[in-house]
Amino acid sequence: MKVHNRIRRWGGMLLVLGATIAAAGCGGSGSSGDSSGGSSGSHTPVTITLWHLFGGEEAPVFKQALAGFHKQYPWITVKAVVPALPTAIPLWSPLVGLLVSMGVGVFFGAYPAVKAARLDPIESLRWE
Repeated sequence: MKVHNRIRRWGGMLLVLGATIAAAGCGGSGSSGDSSGGSSGSHTPVTITLWHLFGGEEAPVFKQALAGFHKQYPWITVKAVVPALPTAIPLWSPLVGLLVSMGVGVFFGAYPAVKAARLDPIESLRWE
């Protein structure tokens, strides 16, 4: 029960910390300089670079969503970039992956089997 309470306490503190950082990053402190408390309507221009992999049928929908976002928030410019990904997989890559996975399987299969084979069967069954 102590661990559960500790996890709950740390989770709550991390949640409050995250909300505080988000509010500070979004300008939620409210110290804009004017005493009216309302928004003055002037914003600092912001450019966001967004990496995406949308293509084919998704591309027009994605561009339309970005246009709608820019219409609602004209001071924010979203620059959509498609990263250049390698189109060819080198031969060594799947071979290394196969060898590593085979090695892990053999080790974690053989090690417990060898360890169990060295035990005395009568001693092992006594505690069953």
